[in-house]
Amino acid sequence: MINISISCNEYGCISEITASGHSGQKIRGFDVVCAAVSVLLRTAGELVSREPGVEFTADAGEPGNMFLRIESCRAEKFEWLRGVSEFLITGIEGIQKEFPNNCSFELNDF
Repeated sequence: MINISISCNEYGCISEITASGHSGQKIRGFDVVCAAVSVLLRTAGELVSREPGVEFTADAGEPGNMFLRIESCRAEKFEWLRGVSEFLITGIEGIQKEFPNNCSFELNDF
């Protein structure tokens, strides 16, 4: 089971993401649930890492684990970060609804 927890701040922006586990649906490298979750999380992480004015801490040291915390974000970047947040949350919610036995999702609002 992939366990994902996303916390958002009062502006609707991601403040922290934790993800761990494997879906166990198929053989490694052929698992659509793992692939979908990985693409969404990696893309969100890449976007955050490339955006000036957004400071973060991240770790993905082991396969199946990811942590990202937004340490600070300039006010003019809130709208951008809210868009990234909504995209990621919508995608993860869709995966969890379609594959509830393989993906657990918890959204924590501020």
